[in-house]
Amino acid sequence: MITTVKAGWRKVGFRFDALSVLLLCEMYEIEINELDKIDSKQYLPSWTWCAHRSYQMRRNRHVRIQYPKMQRLLAGLRMNEHRKIEEAILRVTPKDKDGNIKKVPGDKKKRHGMTSMSQDGAPE
Repeated sequence: MITTVKAGWRKVGFRFDALSVLLLCEMYEIEINELDKIDSKQYLPSWTWCAHRSYQMRRNRHVRIQYPKMQRLLAGLRMNEHRKIEEAILRVTPKDKDGNIKKVPGDKKKRHGMTSMSQDGAPE
């Protein structure tokens, strides 16, 4: 999902796609399934900055806005511009059939450390 907002005198573009998520994982040095480890206060500015990086990479341009400036830019946006970004994020998050945000189930082996013999398929 591509969206642009007007920040000051110029328009700033964001591309919320798989590349922006990979850049977010690279920024925090985590795996994709560990995105919930990111602090909730840093999640929105971080992902929007990575989405801006993805937008600029797609256009084959340098990133104009660094991360601290992106935080200030998001803090000074108008409500309608902020809603555009939130709607873009909601459109790219996975949803189930009912329209609720899909929660990815964890792996039992990783969560509990072991499984029973019947789950492994080994004879008892």
